[in-house]
Amino acid sequence: MFEYIEVARKLGDELSGLMDEDQDAGKNKPEIAVEELREAYSKIKEFAEDCNDTGIEDAMEALAKYDLPEAEIEKVNAINAALENFDFDGIVELL
Repeated sequence: MFEYIEVARKLGDELSGLMDEDQDAGKNKPEIAVEELREAYSKIKEFAEDCNDTGIEDAMEALAKYDLPEAEIEKVNAINAALENFDFDGIVELL
């Protein structure tokens, strides 16, 4: 059980590091289209409803390739924080 918690924490640390890195390098990334962002959030919500952490991670990695508006970066960071704790209900509430 503790192994899973440690793996989740490590993953969260890695993902938050990616988001920090992305904020600094965001000017070199394409902006995400509103519809594409909406679709990504829809997939993340669906994955959260199914408690599919791998699907959420994949969707979050895809989002990291784009320059996101500040408000969306905050939401993505909140989703990452919830994912670290396997708080799938929290992720659904965020979306």
